[in-house]
Amino acid sequence: SQIPLTPTLATFDHLTKISEGKNNFIASIESQRISPFFKFLIEQTSINRWLTASSEQIEWNKKELNVLLDITRKASEAGITLLVGSDQGTMYMLAGVSTHNEMRLMQTAGINALTILQAATINAAKALQRDASIGSVSIGKQADLLLLRQNPLDNIQHLSKPYAVIKSGSWL
Repeated sequence: SQIPLTPTLATFDHLTKISEGKNNFIASIESQRISPFFKFLIEQTSINRWLTASSEQIEWNKKELNVLLDITRKASEAGITLLVGSDQGTMYMLAGVSTHNEMRLMQTAGINALTILQAATINAAKALQRDASIGSVSIGKQADLLLLRQNPLDNIQHLSKPYAVIKSGSWL
């Protein structure tokens, strides 16, 4: 059907960590980056479910995460276009951090770094029908770049340590 797939592995990984680590894991999250109102809503709608997860539920979550990693790998091998999406904001998932975790999990699933980079850039731009202006580096496109000291094709985690960010042509 040519519909891209956004696995959102980071979401399931996150709820698994909450169910297993409970309040110790919650304490490790930089919750000051979350709006107090949004934090309240999350606590009322989703966090408590995973804080009270039984040991059986925790084991099921771990097994299910492995199934989702396998499905993602098989989808990539089958030629399905992948997108990077992390559902940031869900269950205290922080912007940026959750995206890097999603890419790490895609690599854990066996997807090569180039495919992951394409999923985060040109594939996403095409899915949004904005590939004429974003998603790759070429003349006339929006000047948003991430400069790195190490090659992300060697390890996707190099993306989490940028040397610089260029946004709309401005060095940040």
